[in-house]
Amino acid sequence: MKINITLLATLASLSTSAAFADTIWIEDYLGEDIKIYDGTNHIKPYTNANGRIGYSFRPTASNVKMIIGQEEYQMLTSRGTYAPYGCNYTFMFSEDGKYQSNGGNCTSLFDSPPERIVLQNDSLNDIYPAFDAGWGYAADSIFGFLKKEQSQLYTPNNKFLSSIGILYGNTIKQVGFYDQTTTEYVTCSENLVFSGVTQFKYIFDEKTRQGQCEQF
Repeated sequence: MKINITLLATLASLSTSAAFADTIWIEDYLGEDIKIYDGTNHIKPYTNANGRIGYSFRPTASNVKMIIGQEEYQMLTSRGTYAPYGCNYTFMFSEDGKYQSNGGNCTSLFDSPPERIVLQNDSLNDIYPAFDAGWGYAADSIFGFLKKEQSQLYTPNNKFLSSIGILYGNTIKQVGFYDQTTTEYVTCSENLVFSGVTQFKYIFDEKTRQGQCEQF
C-alpha cells in the first residue's frame, strides 16, 4: 500500500493553528458529551472525524477545563507551566476506561492503556505514523500528522490499524514514521508483535538532515 502524498499534504494544510499552540486530541469510542474551556472561553474542535476530536488553541488562562458528561477535569496550559512547544494532550475513551498517552510537562489525568503502540514526534518536522501490514508502508491519513511533542496512541480497537488489516496479536511487518519534510520513511521496528507496550519517538538531525527512531 503506497502513501498518497497529495492527501497527506492536504491534511497538513488543514491545520488552522500556528506552530506550538496547545492541542488536545481525543479518540472517543463512547460518543461522550465533551466540552473544552480556556478560562470562560468555550473552545470548539477544529476537526471531528473518524471518532477523533481535535482542539488547537493559544491559551489565555493557566488552566483548561475539560467536561465529559457530568465529570470535570482541570489541565495545565502552556501559560501555566513550562511547555515551549505547547501542552499536547492525547486521550482515548473506550468501554475499557479513560486513558492518556502523554501530557509532557503538563497534566496527567489518566493512566496509559495496558496494550498500546505510541508513536511520538520529537522533531520540528511534521511526521505521520506509518505501518506496513505486508503490502508496503501506509501512513496514518485517518488521524493525521504530528507536530513536535505530539503523539498518537494505537490500541487494539484503533480504526486506522483495523482499516489496513492489523489486529491485536498480529505481527506487523514494519512500524515507523513518514517525514513530510524529507519525504522519507524511517523504520522503528520490523516484525513487531502487536501486544503489550511499545513506544517509539522520531528525532531529526538538522546537520545530517536524517531522521531516526528511538524506543522509550
